[in-house]
Amino acid sequence: SSLELIHTYSLIHDDLPAMDNDDYRRGKLTNHKVYGEAMAILAGDALLTLAFDLCSRAEMLDHLDPRQQVRIIHELAEGSGNVGMVAGQVLDIQAENKDIDLPTLQDIHVHKTGKLIRAAVRMGALASSATPQQLTHLTDYAEDIGLAFQIADDVLNVTGTLKELGKNANTDAQRGKKTYPTFYGIDGARELAQECTARAISRRSASGRRLGLGDRTIEALGRERILAPDVDEPFLGTAREARHRERLDNGERVLLHHDPVLEGPGLRLVGVAAQVLVLVAARQERRLLAHREPGAAAAAQAGRLEL
Repeated sequence: SSLELIHTYSLIHDDLPAMDNDDYRRGKLTNHKVYGEAMAILAGDALLTLAFDLCSRAEMLDHLDPRQQVRIIHELAEGSGNVGMVAGQVLDIQAENKDIDLPTLQDIHVHKTGKLIRAAVRMGALASSATPQQLTHLTDYAEDIGLAFQIADDVLNVTGTLKELGKNANTDAQRGKKTYPTFYGIDGARELAQECTARAISRRSASGRRLGLGDRTIEALGRERILAPDVDEPFLGTAREARHRERLDNGERVLLHHDPVLEGPGLRLVGVAAQVLVLVAARQERRLLAHREPGAAAAAQAGRLEL
């Protein structure tokens, strides 16, 4: 929840006239177009503050050592703040209408997009007491996923339409921004995204942890399907189904609810990364419940326990 609050605040602020000046988001008028700039700024401020309110509550992570909870909060702050997403946004604005090189573009996207995805995965790993080696593998996995997402997003900005994306297309070129297609071309950028997703899959296997995010889902990112309106991966859910859905994962039943933040063509991968956190936390809670209540472990294995 904290991750999605930060993600949504960032989109509200991104759309403001002083930044990207976008009129549409997920096929609807942007927040400031409906409620005015002042309310949009305040809404983003409130969401950001609420994110840290939630993850600092003792009852939210009462199964963790307080030092682990502080570390998780630190990961969230680092991924979203002045050395993470906000730093990337600053670099992105400064690069408009400039002849930047590829390393500069990579630095922008590592911070603007990658850091929050990295935080989402690392927070889940920390909540489930991952070993240092597993944390390293999962961090590398998250960074590959973040790069693949950004490349796919850049390609779709060139090839997509308002109907498909839920927002205006070709905005990067209009703002004088260089993107991965600028350096690699459309086909070259797609190949690079596929390389990133292949690496991510191999790193996930190396971590030795089952994340609940299927290889088909990760591969779909390399083909841009994760952002397209015809998503068919059952794990993700779409705007076409505003209802609860269930998925059996390794014999365990996990209840995933429709989340308007994750809907439709505007789906952002950080939401998928957040689902990693949800799944890992749910499994941690199952283990604790099984320890406290006799018979719960058998129920979980049989798929009868829903969290």
